[in-house]
Amino acid sequence: KNYDNKKAEHERENQPYGGGDEEERRMWDDDVGQGDFEENWNEDKPEPKPKPPRENTTSASWWEWLFGSSTIDSGGETNEGGEGGDGDGDGDGNPLQQQTVEGPKESDPSKFCFKRAGTSKKTGKGQKGQITADTTFGRALESLASRNDVKRVLEIGTWYGGGSTDNLVRGLKDKSDCDVLKNMQCCASFVVTFELQTPEWEHARVYHRKNPVWLVHGTTVGVKDMLTEDEISEEDKGEHYKLYYQRDKDLMEKEEPQLEKYCKMVNPDVVLIDGNEYTGWGEFNVAMKKCKPRYLALHDTDTLKTGKVEKEISAQPEKFEEVDSGMDKTGWAIYKVDYNEKPKEGSFHIVVLTSKKYESLKKLLDSLNNARYDSTSAPLHLEIRIDHDFSPDHDKTVEVAEAFDFEHGTKSLHQYTSTQGRQNMWFKAWDPESDDDRAVILEDELEVSPVWYEWLERAWSEYGKRSDLGAISLCRQGLRASDGQVVVKSDVAEPFLYRVPGSHGFSPLAKQWREFREWTESTEDLKNADVDVRGTITTEWHRKGLDTWEQYWVWWCWGSGILSGSRSLYNLYIHPPDSYALVRYETDSVTQLVQPSSYEAELSSFPKQLVRFGWNYESEGKSDGTSWW
Repeated sequence: KNYDNKKAEHERENQPYGGGDEEERRMWDDDVGQGDFEENWNEDKPEPKPKPPRENTTSASWWEWLFGSSTIDSGGETNEGGEGGDGDGDGDGNPLQQQTVEGPKESDPSKFCFKRAGTSKKTGKGQKGQITADTTFGRALESLASRNDVKRVLEIGTWYGGGSTDNLVRGLKDKSDCDVLKNMQCCASFVVTFELQTPEWEHARVYHRKNPVWLVHGTTVGVKDMLTEDEISEEDKGEHYKLYYQRDKDLMEKEEPQLEKYCKMVNPDVVLIDGNEYTGWGEFNVAMKKCKPRYLALHDTDTLKTGKVEKEISAQPEKFEEVDSGMDKTGWAIYKVDYNEKPKEGSFHIVVLTSKKYESLKKLLDSLNNARYDSTSAPLHLEIRIDHDFSPDHDKTVEVAEAFDFEHGTKSLHQYTSTQGRQNMWFKAWDPESDDDRAVILEDELEVSPVWYEWLERAWSEYGKRSDLGAISLCRQGLRASDGQVVVKSDVAEPFLYRVPGSHGFSPLAKQWREFREWTESTEDLKNADVDVRGTITTEWHRKGLDTWEQYWVWWCWGSGILSGSRSLYNLYIHPPDSYALVRYETDSVTQLVQPSSYEAELSSFPKQLVRFGWNYESEGKSDGTSWW
């Protein structure tokens, strides 16, 4: 509908636009530079002139007047959905600093800041939408938003803000925890809502100015994401199609799609698709690939808007679990989404262990995405295993893991429901199904080289059949196990074998790891098990209570018990020159990651005979894996 239609519609209701007085109407018009209703809202408008300071205020800049500041009195009534406070502070009378950029709060990244509408003596009552608290869908949305695992909701289709937005606000209000700044409010829980039509957006932003609602003016997806004319049946090409299809297409061509941007920024827990009749399918695709919400809500089911979406959902019952559905004037449904993908047969498993170091996890995952996998002969599967913890940092870690898009293969998440600790996380990290399976285990404080996989895959291809090999590690190993001293082993330019395992980028032999894991699970009192290995400082550390997984592996490979002693399994390493490595610990300021085209000669050398080193890091001679030389 154009502006003339909007004006006529509001005049029929015998009230100024938005239900406020004339002063408020002028503020809304000037807020967006629209001027009078008679002007065409698509025309370019001149920049509005700064307004003089109002009574009982000090001088304020135009920007402060437009979005509100501590010098402007808020007064007036609270809108129907208004739950937040007014003023500039943290709720305890403490002043807060200005923030000019929408997004994570500079002083508290757990909150997001977004602009709020200018203040007014009086705030208009909202226009009720179709989805009210009296409808089954309205109550379902409020209940969904109040769940403990929901903090951020992305709504497509604000309209006037008096429908689904209101219900979502009611569900989030008790956990929104908003700080009101000079020009913004910053909230822990909130609704991000999109509206393309300018009059509706103007109304909603003032109506919800005290609520945890981030109103975005613009389109969600582009014209290429709309249903094409060929995808619309003749039955659906009725009056609505004739009035709005081309109009909406023309409007969207002038706008930059914003859904993907806000998905990446906010990582919403819920996405509600209730916008344009012809963009539901495109919005669904972006939401599933970029937003990856825990829950997906659909309104107007069994219509053109959601038809293709519902067919896709029906074809993937293992991914979409219906948690609620119903019928008001139109149908609706809510689904819980499971993003865990099953690994393809013969996949190389990249196992990441984490708990609450979300920033470190993000760096590791990004480095995995940036690595080279062109030479891979096997599908790749990323498995992120998250230990249980009651903390905001753990929640952020889950968000990072859920939002991450692994570009080179399948991905799954495993969240423990009880605290495991580092040792148990390692024991349960990987469960190979066959002796030919391959994997690498990475902790969240690591970062990998772009060429880590190329070298590791080649190393397994060259040495995977050796009888003296238990694992391959990507790190540099500096521990001398006989006395605990740090030794810089830089005199070996080729791969070599050492008795000590390296947990930073640890890739065990499937057969040995499976048997080792079975032993740890079957041993009743593992903590007090005798895993001493003569001549190692690691045994002394273990006796003193250092409860790590590594000593158990050392014993499995080199212990003198009945179950061990005959294995004599080494760990394979490569030490590129100049302190370079295939993996780096985040606090290591010396080691540098190998880059493509660096040390190609060293990384492409895989001699048949390898030097083997004992506990004292001295050579025991060379071997081809079957005999001594």
